[in-house]
Amino acid sequence: MPLSPPLPEQRAALALAARSLAWTLMIAGWLVLGALGLRHAPVGVAALAPVALWLLTLGLATHVSASPRASPQALRAVLVGSAAMVTLSLAVLAHGVPLALWPAAAAWGVLLVAASRVVRGWRRQSGPRLPSPVAPACLGAIAAWALAGDPQAVAAHPMDLGWAVLAAGIALAWMVPPAADDRHGALGCRGGLFDCALSWPTLAQWREPAHWPWIAASLAMLPMMTSLPLMAEGCARAGWPVHAVSGLHLFAMLAPAAIVARSRSATLARRLPALVAVAMVSGGVAALALPAADGTMVAMALHAVAWGLAWAGAMAPATPGGAGLPAARGGPAVSALASAAAVTALGLLVAHDGLAAWSGVHVALAALAALGSVAAWHRPRLAFEEQRG
Repeated sequence: MPLSPPLPEQRAALALAARSLAWTLMIAGWLVLGALGLRHAPVGVAALAPVALWLLTLGLATHVSASPRASPQALRAVLVGSAAMVTLSLAVLAHGVPLALWPAAAAWGVLLVAASRVVRGWRRQSGPRLPSPVAPACLGAIAAWALAGDPQAVAAHPMDLGWAVLAAGIALAWMVPPAADDRHGALGCRGGLFDCALSWPTLAQWREPAHWPWIAASLAMLPMMTSLPLMAEGCARAGWPVHAVSGLHLFAMLAPAAIVARSRSATLARRLPALVAVAMVSGGVAALALPAADGTMVAMALHAVAWGLAWAGAMAPATPGGAGLPAARGGPAVSALASAAAVTALGLLVAHDGLAAWSGVHVALAALAALGSVAAWHRPRLAFEEQRG
């Protein structure tokens, strides 16, 4: 950072750049570690282990760094050091040492937590004036797709990603604001990392059936992003352009979110819960009705749309007459640890059932959304009949 305080325009530009880089690292983490796990990790359940280790490290590092106030100098050291460790590990991996994948996954988790601290530092300086994270997420998704949209290329040339990660770490270290800690929080949806993008619902939210479609959509990100490198490789063998497959799913996640974020329509806000439920149930129907990989791909795309609507809807400002979606309240450490456990469970299912496991997970999430919708519709009717009686 320059010694003189940045002007408001410079603050906005630096905040946008930092947020976009952090999102790039997050989305690329799913794509890169998933692709490297398929190529370099042992077969079976261990193929998803690098992603699970990355999420586990996210949870542990978030918990460890929650209490002490990190100085800008310490945060810069963590950013550069963890990025250098990722790059070094990928260099060793490129020279035929598969064990280097594990320190790369752990260091990537530490780097992502440090990146989120940079973003939170800018958020604390900007307060409620900091715009929605949807635009930085879209920019980050485009960058991650350009770098890691082809899992075969990532697995064959991991050092290309290593240099990009090192450059991102150095850039984020330069962008560290004077006050990089935001333990006191700010307005808006702040549960989990990256504004509820990786948040699990609380037990209280499970007690309301009307929230189940949104909960199912929020959880759909895990199987979708975990399976994307595998599906992309399968589609490549079938003759599909790999970049098109990964780009389609990222577009399905974030294009609806961008529409919701820019809209101030009360009608759209009222219909968001129903749209999420329809997308979730349609994905389950597609997984059952269409054959094998085609059904899973369509289910993933529809559930990506549902996730984007639910995520943006939870952060959308209130509109007159609107009935938006609830914000996830799970803490970042708990959410990351729960995600690591879920990915491990997915690895066990895939090792046992193969492609059918992905289809089954999407069907189960669709069933949860359908049950919640029916229960929410049935409950007001029962209350109305009780009032009449």
